Amino acid sequence: MPRRRLLVLLVPALAALALTACQGPAPLVAPEVVWESTGDSPLESDPAVIAAREADIAERIAWNAADFSYAPFVDTHTAEWAAQIADAFERRFVDAGVSPYVYLGPALWQPVEVRATDRGADVVVCDASAHWYLQRDHTTRSTEDLEDGLGAVIELEAAADGRLLVAGQSFEGAVDGCDATGAPIGRFEPAPELPERVDAVVRPPG
Repeated sequence: MPRRRLLVLLVPALAALALTACQGPAPLVAPEVVWESTGDSPLESDPAVIAAREADIAERIAWNAADFSYAPFVDTHTAEWAAQIADAFERRFVDAGVSPYVYLGPALWQPVEVRATDRGADVVVCDASAHWYLQRDHTTRSTEDLEDGLGAVIELEAAADGRLLVAGQSFEGAVDGCDATGAPIGRFEPAPELPERVDAVVRPPG
């Protein structure tokens, strides 16, 4: 083949390769949440609870994909907390070479109380999703076991534009054992696939 014709063929191929490299990884395609029940607590309509639910769903989708640049995740968490979540995933699964787990759906928690704080709000919950995930050699807890919950506090911080962002989660000021009966139950569709391992995470911006 003449050298000129070889160059003609190579230039478009190299250009396409460069364009692909600039585009980066394909955007995350989020699953749908199919709700089996929507919850019976009057606190479900509280703005703080709504914000905590949105952040939880976004975090679990990002976790399942190991992609913490997922826009709804970034938009519902403080930068510091988003980085800590990505760090935790990286240490526990990537660095250790351990098969990760994937969440079956949103967390199974019932709101118990909403408390105003200097920086935003705390949502006190009863969480029964300790085993609500899929991992090799792991048996998931039935959604009928909601009465066996643990108390937790979801800490929300008000952003400059008024949005409430998740800034952390703790167990201080929450009950040790509680009943989460009546919590919303949802599953991701399509169901998440369980990977053998994850070699890298996509980190949140910044």
